[in-house]
Amino acid sequence: MFKLKFFRRFLAFTFIIFFGSFILNASNNELLRLDGKWELFLQKSPEQTFSLVDSNTPADYMATVPGTWNEEVLHSGSKNPETFGCYRYVCTDLEPSEKYALLTKESPGTSCALYIIRKLIAQTGDPFVMLQPGYNLKPNAYNKSHSQSIPLYCEFAADEKGEVEIIFLV
Repeated sequence: MFKLKFFRRFLAFTFIIFFGSFILNASNNELLRLDGKWELFLQKSPEQTFSLVDSNTPADYMATVPGTWNEEVLHSGSKNPETFGCYRYVCTDLEPSEKYALLTKESPGTSCALYIIRKLIAQTGDPFVMLQPGYNLKPNAYNKSHSQSIPLYCEFAADEKGEVEIIFLV
């Protein structure tokens, strides 16, 4: 059992390093690609993002992942850079009884928090410090760094409808 679990993790890690972001179905080693368009809610906490999604408020942008939101913001004519935001993606047509794993090559270039079906599952660094009032008042050079760019791994199951909502606070 341990060898199979280790192999699955190694396989997912190997594919992510060379080919991008995937979810691994742990039962049959099927990889689901996560590259593409993600909803992007800028300057919103995870809780604010949940509330906006529940009220059917559209995201600020549909951002290409992998990519940088600065490009999306500049193309829209807004000013840049924004300090933090939430990326949201919903995977559908998953098997509720199956286990899935998500592994990023590294956190999205900075600190991040990963929510799966609205539950905080993992984090790197401390992205929540950016949510504190007054954080943006100081130039970045004077703010203590809370970043940590490392691989991020978690296991999860889909809900009863076969869906998984993934939110990264970055």
